[in-house]
Amino acid sequence: MEFLSKQRKAKLEACISLENLVHNFRLMREKTKSRVCCVIKADAYGHGAWQCARTLAAAGADFFAVSSVAEAEEVRLALAGYGDDIGILILGYTLPTDADLLIKYNIRQAVFSAEYARALRDAIREYKLDGILPPDARLGIHIKVDTGMNRIGFDPDDIDGMAALFPERDFRPEGLFTHFAMSDTPTADITEAQFSRYQAAWNGLRARGLDVPVHHVCNSAAITNFPHMHLDMVRLGIELYGLAPSGDTVVPGLRPVMTLKTLVSHIHTVKKGETVGYGASYTAECDMRIATLPIGYADGFIRAYADGGSVRIRGDAAPIRGRICMDQCMVDVSDIPAARIGDEAILFGEGAPSADEIAARAGTIGYEVLCLIGKRVPRVYTR
Repeated sequence: MEFLSKQRKAKLEACISLENLVHNFRLMREKTKSRVCCVIKADAYGHGAWQCARTLAAAGADFFAVSSVAEAEEVRLALAGYGDDIGILILGYTLPTDADLLIKYNIRQAVFSAEYARALRDAIREYKLDGILPPDARLGIHIKVDTGMNRIGFDPDDIDGMAALFPERDFRPEGLFTHFAMSDTPTADITEAQFSRYQAAWNGLRARGLDVPVHHVCNSAAITNFPHMHLDMVRLGIELYGLAPSGDTVVPGLRPVMTLKTLVSHIHTVKKGETVGYGASYTAECDMRIATLPIGYADGFIRAYADGGSVRIRGDAAPIRGRICMDQCMVDVSDIPAARIGDEAILFGEGAPSADEIAARAGTIGYEVLCLIGKRVPRVYTR
């Protein structure tokens, strides 16, 4: 059943510019001679993995990274018609019992410990015995090395543990990779130290006559800040969506892919001395026109954005007044006399503060701003 409301203009929407997505992909691809892996985990950072995957594949992307088997399955189905040889890598943990799905959909899995490798191997062998997988089935794996993030990964000195993966008849080692903790700070010595640990692990494997076709260590920030570390492949994440990894990493030419919009649902006059919103946290110092917007923290526009925040109405800033509610928030349109019910209000993106700017007000990062936009906010795709 298709709801009638899906066919009509939404009261709020996240407008996704696929043109800007492709622009950012091509801009960053020009900065490297390495293969580019597009990171589209977390539903493409809230932008919609299905549409982003297809758009990027049409633009020439041939490798993607996600965080779960459900995300990998969605991307594989989205890429039907683009070729089964397009790589999809799960960067984190997958239940060993889902190993059959990994092989069915030709998904590469990060392997980060000897214990996890054994659990995957045992599951694969059980599926073979049960006839669920053919006897010659092998799981493509990328070996994760923990060089200082202290999250997941083999110790760089555990050459024995990593080397043991190569003769396994159930695995096909294809990649070796790590993740940097501070690559968004160009002057941080820790990144060079992590790269040295990675190289030591790589050299340890090669000393035993073992290697993989693909090496990758660079995330978005490292693509810009550490070009000598690009190796065979780089992982393009936040820059793909038009945001810089941090204030220390400047990437000229990026375009925001998501613009969050809503409309004015109500305008009324608040008298001097009256309060606005929960907790009576804002008191009007004079008579003012207050506009209500049908968006709130349940949509991902969280309360922390209210502190010094504003939205754009008719091209002008309308300061947020009072606390942001679950489904609504209030803004001051006293200085926008032409503001009317039904006017578009832009919360961030093109023509408004960037996601990075509102993140700074909330003491967080642009990544979180994008990922918090909830499922009840329709994504509207433009080309």
